[in-house]
Amino acid sequence: MTTARDTYADLPAPKDAHEVRGRLVHLLRRDLIGPHPDHDADLAREVLDRSPSSHYLTGYLAPHKDAETAALPPDVARMERAGADLDRDDATEGLEDGVAGGQSDEGADPAETPRRSFVPSSIGLTVMVPEGTASITARVTWGDYRPEPPLAEGLFLPERAGEGGTEKAPSGITWHRKPREETIEIELREGDAEWTMALPGSSTPGRSGDRLELAIRARPVRKVDQRDGTSMRVRIVSVFLVNRRLAVLRRYRDLANAHQVRVELACEFGFAPTLDHSVRDDAEFDERLADLHYRDVRNYAVGHNTSVDWDEVDGRCARVWSEPLPKASVPALKADI
Repeated sequence: MTTARDTYADLPAPKDAHEVRGRLVHLLRRDLIGPHPDHDADLAREVLDRSPSSHYLTGYLAPHKDAETAALPPDVARMERAGADLDRDDATEGLEDGVAGGQSDEGADPAETPRRSFVPSSIGLTVMVPEGTASITARVTWGDYRPEPPLAEGLFLPERAGEGGTEKAPSGITWHRKPREETIEIELREGDAEWTMALPGSSTPGRSGDRLELAIRARPVRKVDQRDGTSMRVRIVSVFLVNRRLAVLRRYRDLANAHQVRVELACEFGFAPTLDHSVRDDAEFDERLADLHYRDVRNYAVGHNTSVDWDEVDGRCARVWSEPLPKASVPALKADI
């Protein structure tokens, strides 16, 4: 199995501190999230000896709650919900206190209910596009993991639970990654509109009838004030990627998860910047001073269940994307002596 640090095993020593930090961030992302579609060709078809959701900390989407138990027979649904509750309790036991077993150094009650963790089923981006923009492009990348040896349907399909008869789960399962990518042209509809678009071929590996989908909302044209006193007519567009896959049995839930999910939006005419005018005329001097200091800072997207990043070249941004590991550049400060 390829590990994150294998990438730099044969590379020369870094030239400066900037390159050292860059390598560390890259390794951290590979360890916590997994392969990037553009930078980690060596991990694109990786093989894991344990389930992906226990190997990677974040960056994956679980099936939406509406689909989670839709196909389950009532008795199986009850068992799955009970098992999921146990999983969440085990996974978060003691995290609120920083001590295993749910008891802090101050003698907190170990029977106190621990906080539960919840895995997101969607991520989204909200952007502004100039009036007259007819379409934007969405590039969606993710990884599907499939167990080897292959599983008989009776082992992981909820609607066939109990039909496996004498079938037994194979031992020594490994998880094989398949990189996935879909690019979709989103034609913007007039007025205040909401619609969905299914991603082709995005059903759960080994089954059909479910999918990943884009949920889009385009709002009417509105005027947005600029710092120079002018205004700009724009439309606000939100694009969500939602995991609408049907549930599989809990032991093999990573079959239905979408891992290393990334959503990238592109606009030929460029995205409009969002500016914060809330403190421009604030009564507090410090707030007005901070607004003056950061007057040239522009944001081009807002993330939902994710951070965001973008490319800005000569004051124009044509590409934004979701970023599960956000980072910021801080310019060096040097004292004049």
